[in-house]
Amino acid sequence: MKGSPAKLGTIQGTSGHASALKKKPRTYSTEEDTPKKDLEAGRQAAINAIDAKIEALEEALFADKITQEEYNEKRKALKVREQEVKKALSR
Repeated sequence: MKGSPAKLGTIQGTSGHASALKKKPRTYSTEEDTPKKDLEAGRQAAINAIDAKIEALEEALFADKITQEEYNEKRKALKVREQEVKKALSR
């Protein structure tokens, strides 16, 4: 069989393949623009949200809206979640 397989239509879906391999990695304009900084900001925001929930629990406890046992259970669950967030995002 004579002729190019690409011209004969037996090879499909290869257009742009070589140029995809030559793509340059994204460059960031500043240190603050990197994905690592975004990840750190998200991690800190999640931890701050958990801390705010713990403070709200303390206020509810002092206002006698919840019992000490309820407070302990909910605080323990929030602390476990906080550790999960720290562990997951530190990788």
